[in-house]
Amino acid sequence: METWNDSIPNQLDQALNYNENRTGYSVDWVDSLFHTWPVELEYFVGRLSGFLVLPETDNYTFYIRGDDYFALYFSHTGLPQDKVVSFENWATAVPVREVQKVTVTSTCFDLGNCDYTFYSLIYSSQRTGDFQSFGYETAEADVNITVTEQTKGKPSLETFTLEWGGIASRPIDFNASESQVQAALMEMLSAECPSEIQATENYDVKYFRDYEEDSLSVLDSGRGTRVSDTDAFCGRWSLMNPETLFLSTDAGASGDSYGAVALQQYSMTRKPPALESLGLFVEQISVLKTQGPEASHVSYEITATPYNCGYDFPLMAVRFLQKVSNDSEDMAVFGEGGAGVTVTRVQRASPPLSGTFDVEVYGKRIEGLPVNMSAEDLQYALQGIPEMAQLQVTRSGSCQGHYWRVKYLSNPGSQPVIEVQVLINGIPSKCDGDCGFEWSAAKTPTITGISPSQGSYALGTVLTITGTGFASENASVFVGGVKCSVLELHSSSLTCRVGNASAGTHPLFLSFDGLGLAQPSGNAGFNFTNQMGVSSISPTSGSVAGGTLLTVLGYGFSNHTEVMIGTAMCAVVSVHLDELRCRTPPGEAGSHEVTLGNHMWEMNVSASDSFTYDDGLTPWITDMSPLRTTVLGRTILTILGANLQDQANRTSVFVGEAECRLLQWSSYDITCQLPVLPPATYDVHVQVGNWGYAKTNSSMNTTIEYVLGVTDISPVQGSLYGGTEVTITGSGFSPNMADNQVTMGSTLCRVTSASEHQLECVTEPEERTHTVTNQGSHPDFGEGYAWSPSSLTVSVGDTVAWRWDAPSFIPGLGYRVFSVSTPSSTTYDGVAFSSGDTKTQSGFFSYRFTAPGVYYYSSGYVDDGYRTSMQGVVKVRPLEDRRSRFSVTVGGMESKYTPGAERYRRSVSECISEEPDCLEDLESAWVEADSFSFSFSACVSPAVLRITPDRGTVHDIIHIEGTGYSNSSCANEVTVGGSTCHVINSTNTEINCRLQPDSGVDVGVAHLVSVRVNNLGTAITSAANEFQRRFVVLPVIDSVSPDMGATTGHTRLVIRGSGFSAESAVAAKRGGGALLCPYSSALVPSVTGVSPDSVTGNTTTVTVTGSGFGTLLDDVAVFAGDVMLEVTDVTDDNITLSVGPMPAGDHVLKVVILSKGLASGVATLTSLPTATLTPASGSVKGGTPLLITGNGFAPGNTSVTVGGSACSIDWVMPDEVCCLTPAHSAGSVAVQIRVFSVEYPVLTFTYSQAATPVITSVTPQTGSSGSVVTITGSGFGSDLQHVSVTIGNALCNVSALNDTQIQCTVGDHAGGVFPVMLHHAVKGYADSQSVFNYELLLTRVMPNEGGYGGGSILCVEGSGFDPNSSRVLVCGKECDVQRQMSTSTMLYCEAPSYNGTAEQQACLVEVLNGHGSVNLTNGFSYKSLLTPVITEISPRRGGTAGGTRLTITGSNFSTNSSEITVTIAGSVCDVESANNTHIICITNAQPRSQQTKVRVNIRDRGIAKMDHADFFYIDVWSSKYTWGGLSPPEAGTFAVITKGQTILLDTSTPVLKMLLIQGGTLVFDEADIELQAENILITDGGVLQIGTEAAPFQHKAIITLHGHLRSPELPVYGTKTLAVREGTLDLHGIPVPVTWTHLAQTAEAGSTTLTLKQSVTWKAGDEIVIASTGHRHSQRENEVRTIASVSADGRTLTLTTPLTYAHLGVSVTLPDGTVFEGRAEVGLLTRNIVVRGSNNVEWNDQIKACPAGFNTGEFATQTCFQGRFGEEIGSDQFGGCIMFHAPRPSENLAVGRIEYVEIFHAGQAFRLGRYPIHWHLMGDLQYKSYVRGCAIHQTYNRAVTIHNTHHLLVERNVIYDIMGGAFFIEDGIETGNILQYNLAVFVKQSTSLLNDDVTPAAYWVTNPDNIIRHNAAAGGTHFGFWYRMHDNPDGPSYDPNICQKRVPLGEFFNNTVHSQGWFGLWIFQEYFPMKGGGCRSWQPEPLSSARWSPGTARKGRSG
Repeated sequence: METWNDSIPNQLDQALNYNENRTGYSVDWVDSLFHTWPVELEYFVGRLSGFLVLPETDNYTFYIRGDDYFALYFSHTGLPQDKVVSFENWATAVPVREVQKVTVTSTCFDLGNCDYTFYSLIYSSQRTGDFQSFGYETAEADVNITVTEQTKGKPSLETFTLEWGGIASRPIDFNASESQVQAALMEMLSAECPSEIQATENYDVKYFRDYEEDSLSVLDSGRGTRVSDTDAFCGRWSLMNPETLFLSTDAGASGDSYGAVALQQYSMTRKPPALESLGLFVEQISVLKTQGPEASHVSYEITATPYNCGYDFPLMAVRFLQKVSNDSEDMAVFGEGGAGVTVTRVQRASPPLSGTFDVEVYGKRIEGLPVNMSAEDLQYALQGIPEMAQLQVTRSGSCQGHYWRVKYLSNPGSQPVIEVQVLINGIPSKCDGDCGFEWSAAKTPTITGISPSQGSYALGTVLTITGTGFASENASVFVGGVKCSVLELHSSSLTCRVGNASAGTHPLFLSFDGLGLAQPSGNAGFNFTNQMGVSSISPTSGSVAGGTLLTVLGYGFSNHTEVMIGTAMCAVVSVHLDELRCRTPPGEAGSHEVTLGNHMWEMNVSASDSFTYDDGLTPWITDMSPLRTTVLGRTILTILGANLQDQANRTSVFVGEAECRLLQWSSYDITCQLPVLPPATYDVHVQVGNWGYAKTNSSMNTTIEYVLGVTDISPVQGSLYGGTEVTITGSGFSPNMADNQVTMGSTLCRVTSASEHQLECVTEPEERTHTVTNQGSHPDFGEGYAWSPSSLTVSVGDTVAWRWDAPSFIPGLGYRVFSVSTPSSTTYDGVAFSSGDTKTQSGFFSYRFTAPGVYYYSSGYVDDGYRTSMQGVVKVRPLEDRRSRFSVTVGGMESKYTPGAERYRRSVSECISEEPDCLEDLESAWVEADSFSFSFSACVSPAVLRITPDRGTVHDIIHIEGTGYSNSSCANEVTVGGSTCHVINSTNTEINCRLQPDSGVDVGVAHLVSVRVNNLGTAITSAANEFQRRFVVLPVIDSVSPDMGATTGHTRLVIRGSGFSAESAVAAKRGGGALLCPYSSALVPSVTGVSPDSVTGNTTTVTVTGSGFGTLLDDVAVFAGDVMLEVTDVTDDNITLSVGPMPAGDHVLKVVILSKGLASGVATLTSLPTATLTPASGSVKGGTPLLITGNGFAPGNTSVTVGGSACSIDWVMPDEVCCLTPAHSAGSVAVQIRVFSVEYPVLTFTYSQAATPVITSVTPQTGSSGSVVTITGSGFGSDLQHVSVTIGNALCNVSALNDTQIQCTVGDHAGGVFPVMLHHAVKGYADSQSVFNYELLLTRVMPNEGGYGGGSILCVEGSGFDPNSSRVLVCGKECDVQRQMSTSTMLYCEAPSYNGTAEQQACLVEVLNGHGSVNLTNGFSYKSLLTPVITEISPRRGGTAGGTRLTITGSNFSTNSSEITVTIAGSVCDVESANNTHIICITNAQPRSQQTKVRVNIRDRGIAKMDHADFFYIDVWSSKYTWGGLSPPEAGTFAVITKGQTILLDTSTPVLKMLLIQGGTLVFDEADIELQAENILITDGGVLQIGTEAAPFQHKAIITLHGHLRSPELPVYGTKTLAVREGTLDLHGIPVPVTWTHLAQTAEAGSTTLTLKQSVTWKAGDEIVIASTGHRHSQRENEVRTIASVSADGRTLTLTTPLTYAHLGVSVTLPDGTVFEGRAEVGLLTRNIVVRGSNNVEWNDQIKACPAGFNTGEFATQTCFQGRFGEEIGSDQFGGCIMFHAPRPSENLAVGRIEYVEIFHAGQAFRLGRYPIHWHLMGDLQYKSYVRGCAIHQTYNRAVTIHNTHHLLVERNVIYDIMGGAFFIEDGIETGNILQYNLAVFVKQSTSLLNDDVTPAAYWVTNPDNIIRHNAAAGGTHFGFWYRMHDNPDGPSYDPNICQKRVPLGEFFNNTVHSQGWFGLWIFQEYFPMKGGGCRSWQPEPLSSARWSPGTARKGRSG
């Protein structure tokens, strides 16, 4: 809307030329075409301009209303034809009356009595014309009526009759007026009352009510609603929802009551209103008459306004005229003679709002919502967008339009606008907001020049930019996308240092925040050229075959840089800005120039050194094989040649660009394992050291072909649901199926068979599982009362799994899940799915969706009160046809695709499904020139629609109905629970199958029925109900054998059938039942005896006699106890057994005839205990092997004693026992044997000295391993197999033997003296007192010298070493022995480091054994010349994922990188290059973050000194590798740092929903960083660290806590909190030596200078507070100012703004000589670490100062609630909190070390426990936590609260503007806390917490046993120090055994108060300190207040 004020055009058209340059112009956007200008405008012109997009083709009418002159202009004009009924050439005619003959016949005429026979004729017309035939009605069966027209009527045309919906109007005069036509139409639209009903009330009327009046009578006004939008019986109006229709007391027109009315049935007929049958009711009819140019031409425009959005009105007709034409639904022509009537529908009635709409918010869209959906349904649909959280939706409106009001319940505050934008034909209806933008030349910076125009980062180029309009800050300069670091900035010039960039000419861009890009003067921009240069190349010579890896150092390199060796290009391998590597091309012998060029920028530079091709450095290749392999490599490549050197650094074989893994290398042959490569032909190059490539003759083939190709796939299409078997033909496949992978797009085809030329695979379905939990949040009830997510979109075939777990602390909650019919329903619809009828506290349920659609579901009511349910929706999308690229990889390598000329087709013999007709379309593009594609289509996707029956046995046929099956039965595969169902027959839509009896399918379980069609794939089962997709197998019994058994049981019963399982149980009962198994005593076999009845162990034939045994050997089983006996023969009365050894004792025989049962009778078989032993004598030293033979031995239950001592059992068999005798004195002893409880007869064994071997001497007695010794003695025998010798348990290998002498070779053993032992395999151990001394020798150490860093592997040679326990010391320090490598003659150990500086240090080398030691003087020497030293590591940190390129600087390294090993915390750092001073390596992964050392080990020199080798393995926040490959946490997300993780916060964060440091560590990087989160919780030992005590943080660190009054809270800790539950909070800012001091002299009002008593380190820009030194009402005189500058001595501050009030800085000497200091305190409020709460600006308000100010009087009436201390900013008083609360007190589980931190906008008003710093129930901290040097200001609930916490240190803090008690010791149980050197300014009253905070104290102390010293309080509203002791501790700390009123004063010393509203020190109510401080203590303990300085206050002290 444009307006020109004070404008009066002569002609209105003049305004068309007005523009924005005319005086008085203003413009605004408007949302409506109706506009009213302000009354202040007298003379003006307004112009509304816009455009209109019409939604459909139609006629439209526009209206304009205005004041004075106005006009409506369009780009096109039109005159709509508004005629609806037009009369043309209308003239009256001579009427002809219609004559119709009615003939009635009935049997009543024959009977002569028709008094009770009735019929009715139906018609109504008042004028003549052509009438329709009469209709008739009759209830008589024998009445026949015929109507015939005898004379056709003809209308007079004096009137016309309209017909609408079959109902005619009364005749209307031609040329009738508008009102007459309207009245006729309204009458037609009204019901005509039957003639029996009186139109007016009279005495004949029993009761009269007519609702046609405009308003209801007084009587009816309260009974119902008068309406005309329904079918009235008479007229148009009726009463809706009447409470009462009639009362006998109702009064009529006469005023009398009607009285009682007798009811009786009446039958009346009425004429219905027009359109009633169509359900259409008209609210209003309007008629507009138009007279044509002739009197006979009249038009009526009839407009009907329907009720209830009625539409589809029929076209009006004209009765008694003939229909001439009916061209369309919207026009008809009627005529009679020359007269004609045209009825035209100009506008159809609009239908009710219908269709669907989409909602999009938070970037997510919900589609297809019905326009008439309920509010509840819309609520649940919107809640399906997680960001919307919990909502409340209400609906209003009607069928013409609906309005929904969405209220956010759990996301309060400012929310994103749900915008509605209407587009018609793609054009938006309105611009959203002011779409204008002004470009201003005045605000555009301009560049006029740059200097210099070329340079480089390496050259240190500084760029100067000149121009105009530069801003004073925030400039950014980029040259070709590389930042130029700004050094100086002025309004017309700027200097910056160019960044490290590649060579080239690039445009320069300069921008300023708030202004934008600067523009260059003139048309052309400014460009800067980055130069390129070369500093060195290495090496400078190489092979004439090329391949030398050339390193070029310089600057300005890029991917466009090319290197030329002479005229040939050097192939670039890697490029950095300052380093480039390339492989030299082949070249002619001699020197060649090295040049670098950048073809893009036409730059060229030459190296100072040339490169020489040298024949002497050229190897040769003479032969190579094989020349063909698969892509898997693995083949061994053999290369023969000459001059190949021995294997050296950078010696490699390259196949293409890949390395062949070397196995063997010599100067004439090489073998290596080929790498994995894609299919292709590759050149093979041999790189020999840094010489380069080997040369070959021209005829030799040095290429190798990697083979992998696909020539055909079949079929080329398959089911959308997987299961298609695909055959791939080609070459190069791997026979190992795991090596091959087949995919079609994202679909995997699982390989089932593989050979070199063919693969077979089965397509996998693309199905996913989605999880829904009950962890969503309800706006009223919180977490656990909503599904999360509540809305899911899935695809057909996907599974949704619901999991729920009720909160343990809320009883009565239970969950289930089931489908419902509408979004808000809580009743199972019985259609889709249900987890069951029972609610459970925790559970799991899943459902697979197999049909598309929208599935709503519910939990039902989850609480006992039936109030809360959880609703959700699953939207299931159909799978769409898709064509996917076909891919085959082997070992990760992609195949080549070379389609053959003919497609492979499966033969009919393979039993495949016939191809459906739709395949022609699918196969049209199955192959391209170099690829294959595979189609997934519904055309070839079978479907299962129905399975019947749903249960049965293996004998029942399962009938499966569906689509897409094969007519070939064998092509259909059906499984039930994974078992095959044999297909009997099939068609395209039906399959019949039967399970096999031996299928093994579990019985009674609903098994999934699956169908797969060969050549097509798996079918989808679309039944919604899960049980309709399954089949239950029932068991069946076919036969039982035998049919009868013995009454003794044990009959073997054979039951045949199916459906059995291992757990199947069979019960046989007497008398039968379902399974009839009769018992018969006649079938019982009997046992009468056994012969013989005992056995002795030898195989014995035993006969069992009796009867009924039968003759079948397999039918008989005989048991002796638990031992089954062998049956050799059987007759009906005898059983023959073969019995071997048995356990000694009696055994009752059990005879079972399996076909009959257990035999009766008793027979016992005895196994006799017999035994003999050999030998009969043995050694007195024991060890004699004793062999006992006999009967009845039992393994595990047999024991033997010899002479009362146990004989050690070697083995036990039923007839043998072997054991080793114990030592015993000479003589005969008893041998006792026991098996179970059976004692054997006692045997005798003799210990004989004669049978004892004796060792008398060993020669030599000393030697080393391998020495041959001679053992002399007796009784050795002559059999080498019988004798073994050990010395100290080490075997001495016997080589010669006779009865008196043995020779053996000493084995390996540690040095020392050990006994010599001999064992004789027959006699036992020898009697020996001889010993042998193993020598301990140390002969030499190799190498014998190394570096001071240690680390060399030393080989210590000698003998007598113990590789498992020997120790080695070098210079007294442990040389760590590598046990697995060491032997008894060689110990390998790692030389220790030695802290020395001499050129050489000789050392004593010692070897220590358990039995002695040996040493070697000067065995090893440390030499400084051999000591590698690390001087620098760059960078000093890297991620735990590895990949950091590390440069190690130092000395005494090696040029041979193969000699160098670099490790960092055990992880290898892969060495890339090395020289004597530098090593470059790439780090590998580390399992956890840690600070460690870089360890460099140089072979033969050892480990480099690591004094400067620190490295930090740490993950940085900004890296995706820290977060598992995902992006760093985004806004609103939940970030977790788990145990073992240490993350470096190197960038500022968005606002996180939650930061959970769960055992991990978060460390702030040394940079300006802000961490933002709603809540931060440290638990499980986690750490949040900003700086350390030893290394305070040096940059700006900010922690901002976000939240508002309605934010969800963490249990215990609340919201907007930094909470420490179990872990450490380390915040260490830059130390401030003096956090507060005093004025040295008075600062007057208006002054900008402060002179301090102490020198400070404060800085310009810091904020300070100056305390009031005024009277008790001077709180507003506390002032905050910003420092402009600080003097060099740190004692004078200059402020940016002058002081408002004077502040004293004086001292007065009192008469007693005491010096009274009256000085204002000055405290620093700024720190470099900040913890703050977010400022919810929408709550902020500027509050003017209260004129009367604040009155500190106890009973004073305050005149203002706010603004009492001057002008204020009002806020929501909801700040951040730091809270410490551990799960167990006094264990220091939560530690806080907070120093030099600024805390502001903190604490939360009206919330108990929500303080800026809160130590909550922490117990004894042992001074391990502290708050030191902090600034706490602008808080809404205290400052530091100490609650049931002891021994906390709070010192040197400055607090200001604190609501409520500041330093607050809470319950009275707290002791030992130290509050010292703190300053509290402006502690003010708070009405938002406790009564104590209404009259707050700066220091509130509830237990005297705390230390309060050297503190100050000033400018507060009430108390400085308040000792408030209760009788006992209160709150949760209550303890009747503690009486703090009697506790002696800890310390109160040197505290100062002034300018307080009330008392400086108040002890209230009472305090009686007693010695001991117990509740029963009685001896007083006097107070000792050494120093106390009260200032201006109501009182200095009170108590």
